[in-house]
Amino acid sequence: MENNIPEKILDKITKIQIVPRGTICNFITYYELLKKWNPKINLVAKSTLDDFWNRHLLDSLQLCKYVENASDKILIDLGSGAGFPGMVLAMMGFLEVHLIESDQRKCAFLNEVVRETKTKAEVHSQRIENNLSKGNIVTARALSPLNELLAMSEDKLLPGGECLFLKGEQWQQEIEQAKKDFSFDCTAHESVTDKNSRVLQIKNIKKV
Repeated sequence: MENNIPEKILDKITKIQIVPRGTICNFITYYELLKKWNPKINLVAKSTLDDFWNRHLLDSLQLCKYVENASDKILIDLGSGAGFPGMVLAMMGFLEVHLIESDQRKCAFLNEVVRETKTKAEVHSQRIENNLSKGNIVTARALSPLNELLAMSEDKLLPGGECLFLKGEQWQQEIEQAKKDFSFDCTAHESVTDKNSRVLQIKNIKKV
């Protein structure tokens, strides 16, 4: 596979948002760094690395559809891992981005991506519950069941803030389970990368 972004992925990206050429170059640098680091610390499943552009980049980038005026927003990314979706969204120009990850090796990778791409993001090497960052948007991908994510997010949202969570085919069951512990407003948007997955846009979280 060539290092350039496949044409069909570029077409899908432009349907979501116009991406500057410099940002496209940063995506390519990100991919190269991931290929270099992944054999050492297993950032993503090896089987998904060749599908980076769709499985990881586009899947993360689609969250831009649900954020207005990103350059005025503070983003908190929970359990950032290899940086999806937080690092991808940081490259899209949020006012402030906080990537929270407890694994120091993964934090080293995230900091390398920040340096190499000159992305504006702060990497926090600590557990989520110990981090005091607050933002307008909280994101997470492949981290925990929804009820646990809501518990993690509750004290990290500024007034009027919302969560954007990427969820797989069990998303409906997760919503029903979460309703036992929380009340919230949720819109489930169909994923652009998997018809069985959803982007859960959640507001007004309260414990019941």
